[in-house]
Amino acid sequence: MGKFNHILELIEASTFHVWTSQVVLALGCEGVYDHVSNDSDPTDFAEFASVLPVPANVAAPTAAECTLILGWLKDNAVAKDIICRRLSPAVQRLIPQEHLVTARDSWRLLHSHFNHVDLGSQHLFWDKILSLQMVDATDAECYLGEHDALHCKLIHMGVAYSDSEAIFNLLKGLPCTRTWPAFKLVLQSSLSVSAVLPPVLLVSLGKSKASTSASSSSVSGSSSNSSSISGFLGSGTASFKDISVCIVAEVHCLVLETSITPSVGSEFTNIAKTSWQANINLATGLHCTKNNPSGVYCDTPLNNDAVCSAGNHDHTHFFRPGGGMAGQQPAHWKPFWH
Repeated sequence: MGKFNHILELIEASTFHVWTSQVVLALGCEGVYDHVSNDSDPTDFAEFASVLPVPANVAAPTAAECTLILGWLKDNAVAKDIICRRLSPAVQRLIPQEHLVTARDSWRLLHSHFNHVDLGSQHLFWDKILSLQMVDATDAECYLGEHDALHCKLIHMGVAYSDSEAIFNLLKGLPCTRTWPAFKLVLQSSLSVSAVLPPVLLVSLGKSKASTSASSSSVSGSSSNSSSISGFLGSGTASFKDISVCIVAEVHCLVLETSITPSVGSEFTNIAKTSWQANINLATGLHCTKNNPSGVYCDTPLNNDAVCSAGNHDHTHFFRPGGGMAGQQPAHWKPFWH
């Protein structure tokens, strides 16, 4: 039952392109693609259309003819089962359930309903992509999720939506506050320059980066920004997923910085920030204390094949057997261990 679960479910015209490609491969693997093809070349064994054998004498078919007919009906059922396996309930109702409806009939019926370009949905997706704007770091998950979902939908519809265009739109919607302008410039300059975007994208990109160049002292002008970005986007050195990962990493840094920064207005802001950072192990989030100077979890093995994993002490300051201070615990702690 699960061997065809990788096939995308056919819901509407937007998913028909991918669904068709995957079903054709599944039919070929099962050796029944000839039950939906229309090729009339008998020398093409993979594409030559298979039709129901007809006995020479309909009233008295031979045993060999019966075997051929039954074999054809079985293969036809296999092909129809593959076609109908990954259809939504609404689409499933389009296929007549009568056994006289062959796999080829079902295939043609689905093509007549869904084999067209859904331009309306494409325009809606494009408009939504161009209007996406990330507010701040807390909005990153929603922003990246929307871009990824719309990216996949356009690809499933057979739209030629390259990674260069996706990256361009992804960077264009990043905030223009805090460290985001500098982040975009660093990201662009760290990648190789080897190609140029279409003129339309270059013009719009130059306009969008003009404001960024005004806020960054390291940029000489919008034209140089456009050249750098266009080269980065057209170079093919990074994918849409790669850039998404970079954005997630930047978000993580900003959130971490916010979480360890004291409230504005306190006269002890600088002292508190320095003390906090000096007494916290950022890798584990634990305070560095007298009994745990490094701020790590205790890794002393216990009798039950586990480890201590406590955060208020490390192995060197562990009083139980096996620890660095075994047997040196205060006297009033002993009853808890014996």
